[in-house]
Amino acid sequence: MKYRSLFAIGMALYAIASGAVAKDPMAELAEYCFVREESTQLMARGRDRGVSKEAVLASLPSGESDAEAAARSRLDDVYRFAQLDGRTLEAFRRASCIYQGMLGGVEPTFDDGIEASLLRCQQQPDTDRQSCVIRATKAALTSPLPREGRKQ
Repeated sequence: MKYRSLFAIGMALYAIASGAVAKDPMAELAEYCFVREESTQLMARGRDRGVSKEAVLASLPSGESDAEAAARSRLDDVYRFAQLDGRTLEAFRRASCIYQGMLGGVEPTFDDGIEASLLRCQQQPDTDRQSCVIRATKAALTSPLPREGRKQ
């Protein structure tokens, strides 16, 4: 009997302790974007091997889910920024995904200089490329970000 009550108390304390650890919403968003944009390099390789955008669009499901909308948006960027390699595009798409999350799901918009900035980032060594892309994406963002501390 004594062990049962200790077990019950232990389980209750575990439940309280595990609920007290709040997850970081930005870390969760970054992880989601990392996974969501993994196919960007694959799309860029197909583009570089001559696969047309129309052929890829024909193979995509025609639904309107978030995943399908993200795939179409990713495909648009891959073919719009034809000079960018897969790694640069993937870094840009991940940064763009994070901004989209910060904007409450609204696709962010960027000024016309984004491609030139990303091309400069592409010339950076791999160790510096990600931070360069993040800076360039933030500088070119034309969508207003919500202020910190203000509820959306």
